Amino acid sequence: AQLDFYKNIINNHEGRPAGVKSILINHKKFPFVVGVLSDIIEVDDHYKTAVESALGEYNNYLVVDTRKNAQKLLAESRQRLSIFSLDTIPQNVSSKRKYPAKSILSTIVCDAKIKKLLDILLWDVCILSEKDVETDIKTTDSWNWVSLSGNYYSRGFIHKSCGKGNDSVIGRKQKLEQLNKDYGKVEKQVQEVNSNLETIVKDADTTRKTLQIKTDELDLGINKLNEL
Repeated sequence: AQLDFYKNIINNHEGRPAGVKSILINHKKFPFVVGVLSDIIEVDDHYKTAVESALGEYNNYLVVDTRKNAQKLLAESRQRLSIFSLDTIPQNVSSKRKYPAKSILSTIVCDAKIKKLLDILLWDVCILSEKDVETDIKTTDSWNWVSLSGNYYSRGFIHKSCGKGNDSVIGRKQKLEQLNKDYGKVEKQVQEVNSNLETIVKDADTTRKTLQIKTDELDLGINKLNEL
């Protein structure tokens, strides 16, 4: 049931903006679309809420290969669209940084081209320690901060929360792939059990037949003895 639930969400692109949804449904028409940003990154469950909050509206941005194709989508769609084109992402000059805490980037696994994009979007975001008092963040802090619960603080006056009790949009395909793997393992185990059960039944049937033969032979021997 859980596997079917996630398949339905992925296949129907539930929770996506109308413009994004229409393009994903017609993906064969737009093969240059890499996907939705939150679908093409992998994050450990422990950090998913923090990453989703830090990305904010970028979660639902489409990622395409070139600027030309991005413009093509904008020209063809009547819906609102937000797009990243991978061929025009600038190089972030601050490649070696000394973070005051764990960086949000260190929690994300993705393709090298997507990493270059994330390096632009999230280079200055750090994760608050669970021991930190969130309200004590200095207004002059040059870093942006996000807690594991998804509370985001930027430049001292921007405060965001991704809410509570909602399933993260991060890595939904990853979740489906894991469920498929788990289902495959369970299915294989069931097949092995069924195979072993068939063997046991066959062995039991063979034993029963052998026992019947021996019983018949014993009865025959008893009858012959009685005739003496």
